[in-house]
Amino acid sequence: MRTLRLLALAATCAALASSARAQPVAPVSLVTILATANAAGWAFDAELAGSDAVTSATLTPPGGGAFALPCTAAGPSAVRCDFSDPAEPEPPYPSLAALLADYPPGDWTLTVNGTLGATIPFDPVAPDGVAQIVSPASGATGVSPTPSVSYQHGCSNCVAVFVEIVATSAPISVEATLFGDPVGAPPPSSGVVAWDDLVSIDGPEPDALPAGDYVVEVGVIAGSLTIETLAEGTPSESTFQYGAGAERRVASGFSVPEPDGALAAALATLLWIARRRG
Repeated sequence: MRTLRLLALAATCAALASSARAQPVAPVSLVTILATANAAGWAFDAELAGSDAVTSATLTPPGGGAFALPCTAAGPSAVRCDFSDPAEPEPPYPSLAALLADYPPGDWTLTVNGTLGATIPFDPVAPDGVAQIVSPASGATGVSPTPSVSYQHGCSNCVAVFVEIVATSAPISVEATLFGDPVGAPPPSSGVVAWDDLVSIDGPEPDALPAGDYVVEVGVIAGSLTIETLAEGTPSESTFQYGAGAERRVASGFSVPEPDGALAAALATLLWIARRRG
């Protein structure tokens, strides 16, 4: 599933969290509901990040029945629950309007552990522009194993830019989410995301990309970032960050070559030094 990643967003939204009044440690830290489009069509993605106190999560759309967000461990004392429709390899929705016929806009109900509740709005508006990947160029070979990603976009109603590099045949994924200043304002229309600013959410973080084929994706996101309250059934109110809206993504492929013997030795030395310093 390709969606706005929870932990990257949570870290970047620290400014929002600091504006909220102090709260006890919350079972839920972040929830996102997005309509996401790529060249094939639209998909519905919902995710929840929280502590291992979360054992179940459901969403209920207005006028509809509840559906589950299956939960899995996401690290020590952490859980991620997510749901995506359509599930691969089913075809995506042909339009945002078609998606909203099944996932209607309005006030949705989030239920955690069967008793903890929150009402969250979902009313996505499509981004009014798209992103362009400047580098790595589509089909590029000989790309550095520590690549930067350069992008441009023409979206005036967007609040974030999402960048991700994914290996096509290995469990490697690194990403970053960029916001405007202040949060909620359009992000810069062009920029460069350095390798050191890309983080791994789903697995080990590589020092560099091994030789192989990769896909880089850049998305522009229109929506809102708010602080919501999970109150019903809790000993005291707790808050979580909530992101909702619509995203348009573009993608291109590139490859990292096998290093020659001298370069491989030099790279191994540099990585050994970096680990020793870390």
